[in-house]
Amino acid sequence: MKPPSQPDYYHEILKLTLELSSKRPSDAFTLAITGSDCAGKSAATKWLKQQLIKLGHSVATIEVDSYLRPRRLRTGRPTEAEDYYLRGFDFDQLLQDLKKLKQSLTSKQSSTIHQIIIVEGVFLLKAELRPNWDASFWLDISNKRILKRGTARDADYFGSREKARTVYETRIIPAQHIHHTRDLPLKTATSIYKSS
Repeated sequence: MKPPSQPDYYHEILKLTLELSSKRPSDAFTLAITGSDCAGKSAATKWLKQQLIKLGHSVATIEVDSYLRPRRLRTGRPTEAEDYYLRGFDFDQLLQDLKKLKQSLTSKQSSTIHQIIIVEGVFLLKAELRPNWDASFWLDISNKRILKRGTARDADYFGSREKARTVYETRIIPAQHIHHTRDLPLKTATSIYKSS
């Protein structure tokens, strides 16, 4: 019996991951788990990885947050939101690391063990990034819940709840609006799940 705090869709993403990855037995299967900030991507990825390993799969993860560019390397122009969307993360380096990881896994490929790579983070359904994923899961969340969760979660990081709220209102939520407008993630994701 699953813990009360575990979202219902977790078992759905496990089932679909197993189904889709089984169609690529001779290659590393690359899955993007993405969505807006505070949608629960990290928790879902951690749970999925644990379950896949229990089932005998080899699983590696890459976190987009590890490629966050320092604020000093961003311009803040033309707006904070646009800058965050365009230059907030070093996706070129992420893709280089993904390529190296795939090569490493391929050299260790077993005929009986599926190799699965989960890439987790925001903006993974940008048009130029989508071809790199064999499948993508979008965790959907309302702006109201993003603001509530983000203000509480990142108050210490930004210095106060007020500053965190300002960042979410002027940078993070508007950047997601840009992503939705330009990249249409709700139309391009393999599957969409309502974040709880």
